[in-house]
Amino acid sequence: LLKSALSIAIMVFIGQQFLKYKKDRSETQWLNAYRPPQIIANLAKEAELTELGKKIFYLADPHVVLTRQEVSELCHEQADGDSNVLGCVAGDTKKIILLSIPDLRVRRIMITTAAHEMLHAVYLRMDLAQKELLKRTLKEVLAGKANQELTKRLEGYKDAGKYDQLSELHSIIGTEVSELPEELEKHYAKYFEDRKKIVEFSKQVDHEFEIRKQIVSSYDIELAKQKVEVEHWQKEVEDNINEINRLFAQMEQFKAQGQFSAYNTLVPIINGRKDDHLKLNEKYNQVIDAYNQIVSKRNSIAGENQEMIKSLSGKANLPN
Repeated sequence: LLKSALSIAIMVFIGQQFLKYKKDRSETQWLNAYRPPQIIANLAKEAELTELGKKIFYLADPHVVLTRQEVSELCHEQADGDSNVLGCVAGDTKKIILLSIPDLRVRRIMITTAAHEMLHAVYLRMDLAQKELLKRTLKEVLAGKANQELTKRLEGYKDAGKYDQLSELHSIIGTEVSELPEELEKHYAKYFEDRKKIVEFSKQVDHEFEIRKQIVSSYDIELAKQKVEVEHWQKEVEDNINEINRLFAQMEQFKAQGQFSAYNTLVPIINGRKDDHLKLNEKYNQVIDAYNQIVSKRNSIAGENQEMIKSLSGKANLPN
């Protein structure tokens, strides 16, 4: 019985090694014939993938698409109505799909997405034993982060399959978390020359949006103060006009009654009010101009944010 069991184990091992040899040979032949499009080669270079990282990235035959519609169609399982999906490893073909992001201010998110999806491809190639080894460390990092947003992001993967949630955690931690246990750093170092550079790319893109959001917010505060100033000087102008009209009516009344002395008394007063009107109107226009300048600056920054958001929805041209 022992000999029989040993013989079976040896045969299984030999069979596994033969299948691995066939797979490796097939992949080598495919890679030797593969010529990555320039955009894909650039992404691999910018992400600073190791030779193993590039191998896995290229084996997933990455494709860049131009619109959210295409991402939704090709990544239907992963997207599932989520308009924020920028890429995926397509469930049916196992190919990496990436959305084209031509806006240079946020293009780095395309690099982090490529790195993120490459790590999904890495995870797909692991056997159950390798996944179990990573599972504990990944969960520890998640618990240590105490990150509600990350936990919420992972909620969507609960029903996607036993290891899908861990696959997402594996990709997020590898591309978005700066400090990791040595065990995980060694793991990710197989695929990235400088993993923290990818993390910085992710932060820089967030910063591009956040800094503009803060500037718009500060302009809104300034506009609220300036609005009070506008309303104050508008009231000053209106009150002065009302007083001029009242004085005119009184002068007309004095004139009709033949009270010319009283009439003449009001002439310098009304002339003074007219002078005041010119000064008040000038001040009011200055305040309005200042208000409009702030509005213009505020809308310009808000427009930049909208342009970047629009870029993340896909455009009909490819970045290099």
